[in-house]
Formats: sequence, C-alpha cells, structure tokens
Amino acid sequence: MQKYLAIILIFISACSSDISSDSPEGYISLSPAVTEILFRLNADDKLVGVTDYCDYPDGVSEKESVGDMVNPSIEMIAYLNPETIFTAGEPQEKLAARLTDMGYNVVEAESRSIQEIYDNILKISEITGNPDEGERLVSEIKKEIAGIGKKLKNRDKKKVYVEISASPVMSPGKNSFLNDVIKKAGGVNVSAGFDRSYVLSGEEFIVEKNPEVILILSEAGRGRKERMKRVFGREVDAAEKGDIYYVEEKESIVRPGPRVSEGIRKMAEIIHSF
Repeated sequence: MQKYLAIILIFISACSSDISSDSPEGYISLSPAVTEILFRLNADDKLVGVTDYCDYPDGVSEKESVGDMVNPSIEMIAYLNPETIFTAGEPQEKLAARLTDMGYNVVEAESRSIQEIYDNILKISEITGNPDEGERLVSEIKKEIAGIGKKLKNRDKKKVYVEISASPVMSPGKNSFLNDVIKKAGGVNVSAGFDRSYVLSGEEFIVEKNPEVILILSEAGRGRKERMKRVFGREVDAAEKGDIYYVEEKESIVRPGPRVSEGIRKMAEIIHSF
C-alpha cells in the first residue's frame, strides 16, 4: 500500500511540475532592433522567439522563429508562451492590439530617434532585470558617437539624399531615426523639410534638392546606382562628382538598435571619404 501511495505522489508531483512550466516564461522579439538590444544586454538566455528578419548577432539563428514581423505565427507564439512580447512601431499596431487582447504582455519599443534608442535600451533593461547593463550600453554608444563627432568637427556638412526604397522611391523625413544618423554623420538630410518619418520622392525631387552625396540603402542593387548616374548626369552634384554609393551591408545604418554608432561611422566614412 505504501509503495502504491509513493507512486501516486511521484505522479502528482510530476503533473504539478508540468503545470508550473506552462506559466509564461521568456521573451519574444518581433523587432530585429529589439533582438539586438536583448543580446547586448545579455538577456538572450530568456529570448525564446524571434522573427525571420532577426539576423544579428550569430546566436540568433539558434532561436525559434515565429515567422513574419507583421503576420507571425500565432500558433508558434502560443506554443512558446512568453511572459513578454516586444513590438516596434506603426506596422505592428494591429498585431500588438490583437496579442494584447489575447492576454499577452506586449511592450512597444519603436525608436524614431537616437534618443529613443537610448530610452528603449533602458526600458528593456529594466524589464529584463539588467538596468546596470542598460546604463553601461547607453554610455558606451554615446561615447562612440561623441568620438565620431570629434573627427567631423572641422569638416563642412554635405547635403545628402538617402534612398531607402526604390519602389516607391522613398527617403527618410524629419521624424525618422535616419535623419538623426545623417546629422551625426556630418550630413544635411535634403528630405528633412518634411515633418514625417518617410517621404515619397522621385527624380524631380532629387534634381531640385541637388544633393552632394547620394546613398542607396534600398534593395534595388548596384543597377540603381548606374541608372542614377545616367539619369542625373550633370544636373545633380553627386552624379557629376561620382558621389553616388550603393551600401550593401546596411543593417547597422537602417536598424535603430545598439549598433547605431557603427552605422553613423559607416555613413560618415562614405559622406566625407575618410
């Protein structure tokens, strides 16, 4: 009888353990930038899910993918059962509302400026229980950006056009984090006159603004660079002087995360040729 009772107690204990393991645990990041922040904060051990677009750093490939950023697999999210889901920005607003209605703890962490990158790093570090790491990381990034600023101190600012999409043709406006990056890299964003995040622009707009440097961050490829050279000829300073650049490895530039100083440095090197 005692042996029988012991077996029953072991079974009950095992069942209780299974039930406790079903409580929400870990984080899902639906933003490549947030994924990078979690890794830099040494909180990746609790990162249970990411998107197909989360491609940095190397360790991210070991994490489960929930698929697309805007239309992820709800079934996979339910299976991973996270305590917190991180989203980033307007394209995910409906998704965030849906996940919240389903009972998930959703934290929005969009960065539309360098300051907001700092704010989100500190916010995420509080959530993950690593506030000291957050402070350290923000201080490190600020120091790196200040160092770039010193190198650019005696250099004239250049008018810069940045293409982030070729179809439709778009560039970053005043409210985009990329506007901050351009300024910190010693440039003047020719699209900053528009009080929005992104601007629909075209060939006439580029000719009118006459940028000294053109950076192609879109997926159009090197063919886009050659087309711009042909189309603009001597009408645009950047084309006439050969200062049109297709940036192949652009993630540190376009992603508002902890590599922002690396992106600023890369852009500054292109704009000022140093």
